[in-house]
Amino acid sequence: MIYIYEINEAIWVGSPLRSDFVLPKSTSLGQILRYPKSILREDLLQDIQQRGLEVREVQMFISPPLYTMKTHIDGNSLHNNAAINWALVSRSWAMNWYDYTQPLPEQHTTGAGTDYLPLDNQHCMLTKSAHWDNAAIVRTGRAHNIVNKDLLPRYCISLRFQDNNYDFIKSKFN
Repeated sequence: MIYIYEINEAIWVGSPLRSDFVLPKSTSLGQILRYPKSILREDLLQDIQQRGLEVREVQMFISPPLYTMKTHIDGNSLHNNAAINWALVSRSWAMNWYDYTQPLPEQHTTGAGTDYLPLDNQHCMLTKSAHWDNAAIVRTGRAHNIVNKDLLPRYCISLRFQDNNYDFIKSKFN
């Protein structure tokens, strides 16, 4: 299975955020924040629209320094959904994907209102680890986590689309 596709087109390089957007402060715990697409650069929004993609929302995940996120699956089951993610500030981190060897647990909901399945790391077998410098399409419907190894926080900007299917999103970049 392919877990990641790096986007190297010029308009997708660098921060996706408007120049007047100020990153929120990091706390000692991981955070999930939700924003409208208006925080994105206008040229990027135009490119997204021309590709036939529709942004539903922008999520921001903040991982404090030297932090390992709990392994989880976004949503309430295994699926083929994806997001386009950028990592900002921290430069020493990895996104990891796993095979989960036990029945899936019950769904939980974050303080931001997003559903997820928290997984027991003892039953996770690493299948892929990746780091990228710009935008990437990443699978969110498989077991995954983030490890921030940096002394700086990691800000992840995550675009969630009306149609979040990995193959659909990837087809827009061929």
